[in-house]
Amino acid sequence: MISNEGDQSRGKPAADAYLDITPTFNDDLELSTVDKKWGCLFYGNTPTDRFGQLNRGIANHINELDTPYKTIVIPPRKMVEFYSRFELQDENYPLKTIFRNLSHKQISWLYEDLHCEYHLVGDGDVGKRPKIPALTPLGFDTWMTLLMLAYPNKEAERLQKIVEAMPIDADGVLVERKPERLPKQLSRHLLPPEAHRESKKTLDRVLSEFKDLATRNQTPSRKSKISRLPPQHHNDLYSRELPTPQPRQERFAKTTLYSESSYHGQTNKTGNGRQTNNAQRGRTKPYVHNSRPNNDL
Repeated sequence: MISNEGDQSRGKPAADAYLDITPTFNDDLELSTVDKKWGCLFYGNTPTDRFGQLNRGIANHINELDTPYKTIVIPPRKMVEFYSRFELQDENYPLKTIFRNLSHKQISWLYEDLHCEYHLVGDGDVGKRPKIPALTPLGFDTWMTLLMLAYPNKEAERLQKIVEAMPIDADGVLVERKPERLPKQLSRHLLPPEAHRESKKTLDRVLSEFKDLATRNQTPSRKSKISRLPPQHHNDLYSRELPTPQPRQERFAKTTLYSESSYHGQTNKTGNGRQTNNAQRGRTKPYVHNSRPNNDL
């Protein structure tokens, strides 16, 4: 029996929502047994929670097994290792270089511009303020989803390499009270057939700026184009209403700060300093897309 606590609260096993659903962009395709085990990952260009379970499962594996071990967030050095291990020929953007060369502040800006949830963690020195931006599993899910929608062919190739190399458990799903191990084969037709135009436009605009920064390895001035990048709310991408914009003084980003070592830590009470820094930069609160269509609706 496959279960999920969120779906059990509605009295229905989670797996009922996706096991026998054919992706809507390939209605005439006969699915293999492995395809059916994956279920529906996208409705057209809209990711389902099943795709989120995959992405968060990858994040959990990275946090559990890559050094430093058993963390709950992914710092930039783990992103460098990840993209070094699963680097592709003719990458659209040098992601390994971006995460290796950008400063911590610049990576924070990158995550904010793409609305990827992250925490600030320390480097092991308890006397210093945490300043390293580290993606949460949810933020990693947002990052991977945007890349998939913008460059589905390349990212499908990378994702196949990932599932072949990593033992990935679906995040939050239990099979007979054990985590559900995902298949080692992922068919291309389960993923978007072509790029989502708005997602590609957003990603290209942001990554092109940060790619140049990584290449030059310099910090942008306060008046630079990057510091003026407005938040992108992808209405078409996630097909849902966004909250009404709040007054500017209420929208400054507040990033949770964590103490240095294990990243399991306790909330640092210096969060107001982060708010002040964002206010000085004129940056607004990042929006994290945490709503996926429930496949059982």
